[in-house]
Amino acid sequence: MTSCIVVLDSVSRATYFTFFTGLSNDFADFADSAYNLAVHLTTITVCMFFPVSALAAIGHTALERYRRAAETDELTGLLNRRGLRQAIEQQRGSTRHGALIVCDIDHFKRINDGYGHSFGDEVIRGLAEDMRQVVGPHGCTARYGGEEFVAFLPGLDLVEARDLAQALRGAFFERAWVAFDVTEHFTVSCGVAAVGADDTRLEAAFERGDRALYAAKAAGRNRVFVEGGEINRDVGGHLQPVLGSVRFAE
Repeated sequence: MTSCIVVLDSVSRATYFTFFTGLSNDFADFADSAYNLAVHLTTITVCMFFPVSALAAIGHTALERYRRAAETDELTGLLNRRGLRQAIEQQRGSTRHGALIVCDIDHFKRINDGYGHSFGDEVIRGLAEDMRQVVGPHGCTARYGGEEFVAFLPGLDLVEARDLAQALRGAFFERAWVAFDVTEHFTVSCGVAAVGADDTRLEAAFERGDRALYAAKAAGRNRVFVEGGEINRDVGGHLQPVLGSVRFAE
């Protein structure tokens, strides 16, 4: 904006000087002219725009940096709980329905106790990377706390969200940890819940997803449960038996 003002000022001066003033070599004529007054006023105005615009740019950058820090998980780079809720509210403005995937790393305490907290952080980062790859453009992902992650998928139904959760479960199971001298495979359990247009409180959808997640863990972990029951395949693509039909009260 400041650059445009400078260009406009220069063009206006040249136009006025060329077409609307008489030529004179007398400095006194220039000093007493209206053009000289306009030069002073516009120069002062433009000079004021430069520091103001610089301060505004610095302030905007600082505010944006603090906003991102307040909404981003430091360990994984995903959204945090606050950032996810704001992202959901923004996306629900255009899409009133969707699905949630709530997932939790299985036996995470055992991972921390057996391999150390530093490696536990690497496992968390690994699941975050898989979520970015699997969820991708379908929605937004967040580390909701500890080893628990959430993905919001606007416009997707339960079947589509379940398939993404299955892909995430398989990708995480296949992740290799040989760079850390660990040969063990780790697993994740997922709960999937629908977010309907009548869900005015997102907490209700989170609670349904949590109940599905706890049911998956109670059934043996390394599973995907949707609200209403389990639909599951193992990482090799073969059907697994359904261990109980879980129905949740709505």
